[in-house]
Amino acid sequence: LPCFGSNSTGLIPPLETCITDFDSTIVQGGNLFSTPLFDNGLYCRWARGVLMVSTVNFTAGEYIFEVMARSSDGRVSTKDVRITITEMVVPQILLTIDNPAPKYPVTAEISISGTVESELDPTVALEFSWRILVFSSNPLYDGDRAREAESDNDPTTVYL
Repeated sequence: LPCFGSNSTGLIPPLETCITDFDSTIVQGGNLFSTPLFDNGLYCRWARGVLMVSTVNFTAGEYIFEVMARSSDGRVSTKDVRITITEMVVPQILLTIDNPAPKYPVTAEISISGTVESELDPTVALEFSWRILVFSSNPLYDGDRAREAESDNDPTTVYL
């Protein structure tokens, strides 16, 4: 279901540059922005690659924002993000890696700092929890079984 207009594709028409209030700022992802004014619409282009969307008229639920980039030679890339709109105030947290490096040896300590960027009710206690996931090679991967599964055209069979 498209969020903007009756266009069934959900595509946003060409963006106009945001008109901003230089006396009012917001912090998003560690960057300081002048607050956009949505006098003429629900969205605008704040800068190249930055879409600002007014959520004033959004109802609670999950929204998917998808962007597609197409180069002049025909290459295409898409990326989407799911955003949950809620009536509750949600803490906004920015994580940064202290002393970042492209790769870390297994003996190195990795320090990550979190900064709460949003204004929160000081009477509400926050609880932080961390989860660490490892992305690595699958030791159970079998190349022969994978090729066999690719050649199986049975739509009722699911290979994981």
